[in-house]
Amino acid sequence: MSQSPQPISEWPDFLQGAEEVIDEQPDDKKEYLRQFIEKFESLSQLWNQKDPSYTNKKARNRGFDQLKEIYSKIKPNCTRDNVKRKINTLRCNYRKELRKIEYSKSGDCVYKPSSWVFYCLQFLSRMEQPVGFQQRNVPEESDSDKVSTNTLIFLALFLFWLDKNMGT
Repeated sequence: MSQSPQPISEWPDFLQGAEEVIDEQPDDKKEYLRQFIEKFESLSQLWNQKDPSYTNKKARNRGFDQLKEIYSKIKPNCTRDNVKRKINTLRCNYRKELRKIEYSKSGDCVYKPSSWVFYCLQFLSRMEQPVGFQQRNVPEESDSDKVSTNTLIFLALFLFWLDKNMGT
């Protein structure tokens, strides 16, 4: 079961002021996309791996069909696959924005997403990692590894020198 979204006042500091972005004047497509995202959040079997129905194909397909009803107002004659692609696009863009925020934390100012969609997808923060974030934390070669490499190079050169000098 999905939890209600955090009130804006409880969002992290770097997200404060986002309510201005969210409350932009919506047109019909924006409103339907907002409804789509709200319905997606309520269907935790589609995004929450801890939901018991997450692995239940029939329950997931019912969820996709519920989303298809809303998405068909944006894209008439859409299919279940179109809904899956839309969800994938939303989640990928959400992770990209998370990555921008994470990378900007090392600088002087923290990146603040301007898309209202990002803020509507905050419920995904419990499950998502920013794209490329794991690659950023790759451990560097330790000093003991460097010594081992240097030792091997020295031994190889020494053996080459021995062979050349002792063989003649």
